[in-house]
Amino acid sequence: MARSIIQKIALTTLLFSFACGAVFAQENPAPNESSEVVPFSSDEQANASGANYTIFSNLDSDPQNRYNPDEFSALAVAGRLASGQDERWEAVRFVPKVDVQAKVLSAAIGWISGTKLVHLTLYDHDELSNAPRAPLPGGDGSTHNIPKAGECCQVATVTLAGEGVVLQAGVPYWLAATSDDTQAPTFNGLWHVSNSGNSAYLQPPFPWNPQSGTWLAAQIRGSRLQTDAGPTKKTNPDAGSSEPNSPAATVSIFSNLNRTSGDDPYIAGIGAIIEGDSDTEVRQALPFTPKANVHATVLAAAIARVSGTKRINLGLYSDAGGVPGVPLPGGEGSTVDFPDSGECCGLATVRLPAGGVALEAGVQVWLVASPDNTNAPDFSGIWQDSSSAVDAYLEPEIFGFWTSFSGLWMAAEVRGTRD
Repeated sequence: MARSIIQKIALTTLLFSFACGAVFAQENPAPNESSEVVPFSSDEQANASGANYTIFSNLDSDPQNRYNPDEFSALAVAGRLASGQDERWEAVRFVPKVDVQAKVLSAAIGWISGTKLVHLTLYDHDELSNAPRAPLPGGDGSTHNIPKAGECCQVATVTLAGEGVVLQAGVPYWLAATSDDTQAPTFNGLWHVSNSGNSAYLQPPFPWNPQSGTWLAAQIRGSRLQTDAGPTKKTNPDAGSSEPNSPAATVSIFSNLNRTSGDDPYIAGIGAIIEGDSDTEVRQALPFTPKANVHATVLAAAIARVSGTKRINLGLYSDAGGVPGVPLPGGEGSTVDFPDSGECCGLATVRLPAGGVALEAGVQVWLVASPDNTNAPDFSGIWQDSSSAVDAYLEPEIFGFWTSFSGLWMAAEVRGTRD
């Protein structure tokens, strides 16, 4: 049965690819050969170049665990003559929060075989296909300095020539890893994924099964640009959910809802399966780590009903070696108020009683979604993916266009009060 769950999740990713559509790739200009080949440490190189502002990063702060080194979870990046692999490029989407100048590009690329050379390139965004459109002038570079696949935690890094590339706040862009079919057509490698996409599922009587998402691990550094536009108008961080707006939920403890760009906060209709009934029950869980000591008072997740009685349980669980442990006292509740699959953008929201649950800074906990097999045993639904984690791929020898797909990071938000 575990295999069937994985197949269901993979199918939702494929459906998202077709739903997003595709755009024909424009001819890629010659790489900027003057770009410096730099050490693996993106942080050191960024500081040396004055790129001290993090524009985008889904790398962990722990230098020994910056990304997931599992080769099975990684995605292929390869040239046209790579051994046993069709040519394939990969890209990860990001949205700057302020106007910036990108200078240092880093990606968790690992080398398998062939010539060690890979391009890192910034692309603009095609709104129709939700995929990369064309390379940005001056936004590309190459490096030979690539660690071996499966090793953690160095990253392939390039520094852009000149002052870098200006990027606008709230506008989606893409960081792509591509092959050099002139100098390194045999390159065969992997782009490792971020730990942020991790999750777990439970199908009784089997234990919790940890899962890896497909959100490609990367970091972009640069500098903020000063503007005279005056104070930026703040967007409501709780749009789409009335519960978190309450006075008792003033602090965002965790959120991966996309509210930076004009996209929906999650991908409606695409997600991981949740099932009721003791014979087919499936639960899903998402880990998060508070940055400060807090009390969680409101739990919200992008749950949608596919069929059956509309009722779902949300709860906070301890961590037990990388999977959910036991429910935290006072950390569970249920709700019947959430959308059907394909509708956006309501959230299944639960308010915790008695001031919420105390969570400790730096200690991982789990948000668990489970069916109510007493009051809603026929429930079938999905935990929908965040639109903050989107990737794309292109296979030049097979299809001449980029195709976007979900990074499989289930969308949720936990709010409360700071201690």
